[in-house]
Parts: sequence; structure tokens; C-alpha cells
Amino acid sequence: MQIVDLPNGDKGADLRKMFLDFRQVDNVSNPISFGLIAKDSMEAIKAHLINYFVDIVDEPSTKTEVRRKVNSITILDPDKNRIEVNEFK
Repeated sequence: MQIVDLPNGDKGADLRKMFLDFRQVDNVSNPISFGLIAKDSMEAIKAHLINYFVDIVDEPSTKTEVRRKVNSITILDPDKNRIEVNEFK
């Protein structure tokens, strides 16, 4: 996998249609960050997360990741690992 510098300052692995975001977070006891791509709309993703009481740490936003525009929302899993869910435009 080719390691690339992401626009947000993190390192990541470019997987063409997907990416892995490597982020270190000092103030979290288990600093793991993972990015994934969803096929559903961001509205459906957020509604699903709310229905299952998932901790949302960053509300949906639009940004550029690995040369493409994406809608992104960041959540925490039960172990407090950050998971970024992306809907590519």
C-alpha cells in the first residue's frame, strides 16, 4: 500500500477507492482511528447512528480526501476508537 499525506495532516494508505487514516490521538486511552466508505447517503448514515445511540464526535462535513470530495462523519466505538464514515461524492 502506498502511504500518503492526507490533507488533514494525517498519514494514510491509498487504496484507490478506499483509504486508511493513521492518526495518533494523545488524549484517548486507546488511540486508534479508522476510515471507511459507505454506500448509503450521509442522511441515512446519521439517522442509523442516532437510532443505535452511537457517539457522534464530528457532525457530517464535506472535505477532500485522497483526491475526492467526501461527506464525512466521525463516531466513537464502545472502546472509544475513532471511526470516520465517508460517503464519496
